[in-house]
Amino acid sequence: MIKQEDIQTMGKVELRRMLFGISRKEARIVMNTVIADCRKISEVEAKKRKLILRHEVLKVLDFFGFEVE
Repeated sequence: MIKQEDIQTMGKVELRRMLFGISRKEARIVMNTVIADCRKISEVEAKKRKLILRHEVLKVLDFFGFEVE
């Protein structure tokens, strides 16, 4: 269970730390796909982005089944 106040715009590394137990490769693929979809850019461009916006973090956590209170 992740608290709502812990969800904020963060770097990819910080989000990977929150996703403890999920493989880095799988997490990286999902993060880049979510960034590309939300910002309407290519996945190649998404790989270059270092920050993940708050609503994108929520989508990634939801994808992996984490609950946010």
